[in-house]
Amino acid sequence: MKKSLERCPACNTYLEVTEYTCPRCRTKISGRFEQSKSELKLPKGFMNVLKLFISSYGNIGEVAKSLGVSRPTARIRIEQLGKTLGITMRDREKTDALEILEYLDRGELNVDEALDKIKDLE
Repeated sequence: MKKSLERCPACNTYLEVTEYTCPRCRTKISGRFEQSKSELKLPKGFMNVLKLFISSYGNIGEVAKSLGVSRPTARIRIEQLGKTLGITMRDREKTDALEILEYLDRGELNVDEALDKIKDLE
């Protein structure tokens, strides 16, 4: 079975569903149907990562803890999810710098330690 199309191959406009067919009895139902947001088709496990990421307000540490993996592993899974969704991820160094600033904001690093870590990124 072919992967369903999301956009028109000619003009790139989002397509709308206008027909459903029962695979068993071949009954066809025609009309204009709104696509459910929950019908997002993602590879196995990605939906869980997405839900965790959203419910933790984008906190990679919380995602890692919920998945039982390290922060770098959680970040890789989030990056894979982004690529699957067609999202261009930020430059890795910018992400690392932002993460260092988050540590500073939470008091997990002092200013000198944060500056040293940011210098190490260069």
